Amino acid sequence: NRGIDLFNERNLQAAAVCFDTAVSVNATPSITTDALYLSAESQYRLANYGRSQKLLDRFFTATSRKTSVYYPQALYTAGYVYMRRKRYDLAEEKFSEFLSLTNQINERKQILDAYNRMGDCLYVKKNFDGAIGYYDRVINSKGQDADYATYQKALCYGAQGKNVEKLNSLNYIFE
Repeated sequence: NRGIDLFNERNLQAAAVCFDTAVSVNATPSITTDALYLSAESQYRLANYGRSQKLLDRFFTATSRKTSVYYPQALYTAGYVYMRRKRYDLAEEKFSEFLSLTNQINERKQILDAYNRMGDCLYVKKNFDGAIGYYDRVINSKGQDADYATYQKALCYGAQGKNVEKLNSLNYIFE
């Protein structure tokens, strides 16, 4: 509980120490699994992406991972860790797994963000049509990040040499 309090107070270094201690004590599988995620999230927020990835790798091999309340969030965080480390195939995989659990996720904003990140992964891999499909989901939702998605969609059209569509997308932002 102290680790969660410190985490909520944004004292991430101290929180990570508490979570690492909980992992090393190995009290119960569920506590250890949750502590692995919370430590990984703390490390991610501290920009220690390599350490975060190692902790998430351990989380994903834990037998109790899918019953953890943090499982969807761990997938989402792992997607970001892989993006930060420029491992776009793995990021796409984790965001896709996260999106497959939308019935367990209450945060609409996070779902839309994951669609944008899927689009970004596909954009980097030059799968422009696939990226546009994800950006369109955000645009059609008229969510907070629709302007970003529209701009990225315009970039996709530009990369494909579809300049009319590119201009139409850019104009849409300013309407």
